[in-house]
Amino acid sequence: NGDGGRVIFGVGPRGEILGQQVSDQTLHEIAACKGRFEPPLDFAVRVVEVAPGRSLIVLRVRASTARPFTYDGRAYERIAISTRRMALARLEELW
Repeated sequence: NGDGGRVIFGVGPRGEILGQQVSDQTLHEIAACKGRFEPPLDFAVRVVEVAPGRSLIVLRVRASTARPFTYDGRAYERIAISTRRMALARLEELW
């Protein structure tokens, strides 16, 4: 994940573009979550309308050499298609 990339909200499990309702509150919540990463995570937020009242939210994350990141003081790891809290031993390996 250190290479950067995009996270897209509003896409179905088979890759179909569904969109979702996006309000000012949605964008406020994303901004609030951004501040919970340590070290600070640099990502841009873009809203792309795909149908009336339906939009995609695209988060573009820049590449970073800082690892691991924590969210709310906890480290997570992606294993296949699931995300789980990282074991302390694994976290210590990365630090």
